[in-house]
Parts: sequence; structure tokens; C-alpha cells
Amino acid sequence: MVKVKLLEYLEDIDKSMYWLSKKSGVSYPTIFRFAKNKTTSVHFYTLTQIMDALGIKDLNKIMEYK
Repeated sequence: MVKVKLLEYLEDIDKSMYWLSKKSGVSYPTIFRFAKNKTTSVHFYTLTQIMDALGIKDLNKIMEYK
């Protein structure tokens, strides 16, 4: 099982899903579903946009495999 930790990471850096949507170019509904673990898949391109917007290189900061 993959757990998305994006919401916790955004809280840690004091940013919102709306901010991430604007900064990354990923639609707010997509960010919301991803952050709330309401999606069953994600495109690598979308992950890249999110990670670039957050300035991170480590996927483990926003996702973990359990």
C-alpha cells in the first residue's frame, strides 16, 4: 500500500493545496484527490510537477510504501 503524505508535508512547510496547485500547474481537484489519498494512480509527469514546485528530490517526503 502506498500512503500519500503530501498534506502533512504541506502543513510542515506552511503551504496550502491551493498554493501548490498554482505553483505546480496541476489542477486543484487533482492535488486534493492525491493529498487526501482518494486516487488510485498518478502520472509521473504530475509527480514531477508537484516535486518541482515543492523543490524536493526525494519522493519519500510526500509518499511512502507500507
